[in-house]
Amino acid sequence: GDDVVAVVEALGLGEVVLIGHSMGGDVVVEAALRLPDQVVGLVWADVYTRLEEPQPREEVERFLTPLREDFGTATRQLVRRMFPPGADAELVDRVADGMSASPPEIAIEVADHAISNDRHIRARLGQLTVPVVAINSGRLPTDTESLGRYGVSAVTMPEAGHFPMMEDPDTFNRLLAEAIEGFKGQSGRAGGGGSAVGGDGELARGREAAGRLAWADAYTALSLADRSSSLAGEDLELLATAAYLLGHMEDCL
Repeated sequence: GDDVVAVVEALGLGEVVLIGHSMGGDVVVEAALRLPDQVVGLVWADVYTRLEEPQPREEVERFLTPLREDFGTATRQLVRRMFPPGADAELVDRVADGMSASPPEIAIEVADHAISNDRHIRARLGQLTVPVVAINSGRLPTDTESLGRYGVSAVTMPEAGHFPMMEDPDTFNRLLAEAIEGFKGQSGRAGGGGSAVGGDGELARGREAAGRLAWADAYTALSLADRSSSLAGEDLELLATAAYLLGHMEDCL
């Protein structure tokens, strides 16, 4: 995060939105914690699909071993698995060429840190006081309830792979613009830890989700709205109903 902070300060920027793709998601969280008076929101591009218990060390080693044995070949194979079937072949080759040309010792260390950071990122999210929106691909299922427990609101691009901003820039840019628009006008400075997402957009999404009985989505959106401004009346009842149906009543007490 220090490099991001250095750029923001060197350019003399005021309020900023930080966007992190893949491993960059952790980086922008760290940068936001170092720039509490300037960062108004974070956008993750296919970073975490869930926030639960970290992967066991043996699984991390299983992922890293092929990279240590033959970095170039393993990286190319990994990149190709990150794209959906039928992806633009020229784009796939370009990304594979670029990633496989990275210095192996640096790339493997960074990958190890990123994969193992599951155990730390949840605590760091709890220290944020700004909204976080995840724009995820359809490569893996997104657990919106899990992300929502840590203040992350998620949208998905079902047809995209791990590089949604390159595969479908029009859709990605539209979702990015919507996320940034949602940051505008939010107080975003809850203080005392915990992400202050919420706002009118989340409240509207929560009501809509409850109306179609999508209780997991309703719980996530209404919880975020409640963090921004305490809910009351029917909205609070909807949140309590969602919490009860999902077994999260203790979180609302």
